[in-house]
Amino acid sequence: MDQQFCLRWNNHPTNLTDVLSSLLRREQLCDVTLACDGKTFKAHQTILSACSPYFETIFVQNAHSHPIVFLKDVNYNEMKALLDFMYKGEVNVSQNLLPMFLKTAEALQIRGLTDNNSLSQNDEFTEVPRRDRDRLMERDSPPSEKRKRKSSSNCDMTSNSNSERFNDSQVWIVIF
Repeated sequence: MDQQFCLRWNNHPTNLTDVLSSLLRREQLCDVTLACDGKTFKAHQTILSACSPYFETIFVQNAHSHPIVFLKDVNYNEMKALLDFMYKGEVNVSQNLLPMFLKTAEALQIRGLTDNNSLSQNDEFTEVPRRDRDRLMERDSPPSEKRKRKSSSNCDMTSNSNSERFNDSQVWIVIF
């Protein structure tokens, strides 16, 4: 019987995180565009799907080489912070922005920031319990800043066949 050797790359998780963050920053190998507040982000469907069952459902049910996802009522800075969290596993958010950040994370079902949507019971995500998140939102968010968000996975899907603009025969547009 042939002897087996275990070869381990000790800093593999760190290297992977660094490479993915670099690809995002340079917008390389991106295969999805997220649009919010009139601005866009390029990202990777695989990363978004790994971090969100909401995105996974959209991408699996509507296979397209480069979809454009319009996120209605999602603030540009919130989405930037959520992308940082999904790619790096951590993000710094100021206390006054935390309530809306967490509401957006809940609506987009971002693993590690929401309840009941991790892959398994053994995930090492640090989740914010719902009671703590609700208390933070009530305490820290003035009434004028409170917005309602639905966390429904129902999406209005339409297609755009403007091939000159997007160099593709069909672009999926998802309205959140």
